[in-house]
Amino acid sequence: MKSAGLFTRLSRLNEVKVSQIVHGTNQFNVSLAKNIDPAKLNKRLREKHNIVFGLPKSDSFVKIKINPTLLRRDNHLIFDSFAEAIAFSKM
Repeated sequence: MKSAGLFTRLSRLNEVKVSQIVHGTNQFNVSLAKNIDPAKLNKRLREKHNIVFGLPKSDSFVKIKINPTLLRRDNHLIFDSFAEAIAFSKM
């Protein structure tokens, strides 16, 4: 599964932890390190990389769904987009 490969790569970033939601086929929880500004990350991903990424909910997780449009992109490109946006969003 292409998304599994992507999340394996994203989990190598110290600032991101990804876990699949039980019984959620394309739904995941993402936790961000404390030194990441979630609003800045959200804005950077949306404006520079055309990736829609939410803000943390009350349980401190960002809820994401993987859709076919995102998976049309190469995993390396998606990973590089997140790595760049995370570096930009550090406090």
